[in-house]
Amino acid sequence: MLRIGICDDDQYICTEMERIIMEYRKQVCEELTIDVFSSGEELCKVLTEEETFDLLFLDIEMKQINGVEVGRFIREELHNDILQIVYISGKDSYYQQLFDVRPMHFIHKPIDADKVKKDIDKAIELFGKLGNTFCFIQNNNYYRKPIKDIIYFEAYGRQVKVVGVDEEYFYYGRIKEIPKKLPKAPFLFIHKSYFINYHHVKRFNNQEVTMSNNRVLPISRANKDEVLNYLLESEKEEK
Repeated sequence: MLRIGICDDDQYICTEMERIIMEYRKQVCEELTIDVFSSGEELCKVLTEEETFDLLFLDIEMKQINGVEVGRFIREELHNDILQIVYISGKDSYYQQLFDVRPMHFIHKPIDADKVKKDIDKAIELFGKLGNTFCFIQNNNYYRKPIKDIIYFEAYGRQVKVVGVDEEYFYYGRIKEIPKKLPKAPFLFIHKSYFINYHHVKRFNNQEVTMSNNRVLPISRANKDEVLNYLLESEKEEK
């Protein structure tokens, strides 16, 4: 699934971009999510507090925080070099300013639908090469971790604990939102506080699972039947 952001203070441009992207989604049957922002301030707040995107169509000429400043914030403050930025502008005078932001492309206004679709194609190809990953922000640093290297997620107050094969991470968020970001990943809830990667299960019984890092996690009564059926069926498929 490709997550796309649109940021422009011109409502007409936002509507047109969204229409083009939705048309693309119907044509190629690709899983895409679209979020629209009308200001650089709004976008920066979301990127800092909630989540990021894979591809961002970003207007340059916005009031207060312009697109160049947003791009620098993404690269220098969030340390996110993976998010692909496509700038939108009616002028050619920004090329030198955009050098440090390292955009994927530059689209002139009025918007050319074919160019937008080609940029989405390019992003899908790029992230396909990166493989299945999960993205989050910890202490203003952006992380993209391979799904295969995540053992489980744990609800930790207002944060989510990401337990990986190498180390542990924390980010502000809700564990119940994770399945939306990983619709086809081999994860399941064994408890309202634990979302585990099936491929890291070493053994299990009707009360608990032992993960690849030897951590023993409880299976809740509410989830027991569903969890056991899933684990047993998955074992059969692998034999």
